[in-house]
Amino acid sequence: MRSCPLSRRTFIGSLATVLALPARPAQATPALRQSSSQFVWLEPRRQMPALTLTDVRGRRHRLAPDGRVHVLNFWASWCPPCREEMPRLEAFARRRDARRINVAAISFDRDGASAVAPFLKRYGIEKLPVFIDPEGDVAYSDAGNRKGAPFALYGMPITYVVDRQGDIVGYISGAVDWLQPEAEAFLAAFTA
Repeated sequence: MRSCPLSRRTFIGSLATVLALPARPAQATPALRQSSSQFVWLEPRRQMPALTLTDVRGRRHRLAPDGRVHVLNFWASWCPPCREEMPRLEAFARRRDARRINVAAISFDRDGASAVAPFLKRYGIEKLPVFIDPEGDVAYSDAGNRKGAPFALYGMPITYVVDRQGDIVGYISGAVDWLQPEAEAFLAAFTA
């Protein structure tokens, strides 16, 4: 699957960060691959901080490690692969066991709710929890990460997985078919 590019400077800074990370051994977790991307294990792991997220109605929500696996998808309405992935992520959100897996889609649209709300309506996104991060408080694409956001955007869409202990274990960039058995088996390894 494709991903939307970020600026060359952001990409080069992000690439340097990724290349400096040691490879994660395969262990018992099944691989998660899509046509042009694969899950990247982060080492050392970092703990996900408590996040304050804003939904499209302006309500604030707290998201923190809570014993569930968190699937955090960062996307934008202007990104073609994101438009491809969102209906599948919606279907996955409807099927998953919310007691074991929390799914959240966090928009990086600079226009915030005014860009996101019409997108959700057009694509019939109703069950998937959607939040906005137009100021880059949760995710960053600037090389210096001026705000100290915990999640790097190496492309769009990008999905991070946080395990039950609250560790950010890794990410996959590009559109993912979350309904494929490979994706389900991958996430099931974290909930066992």
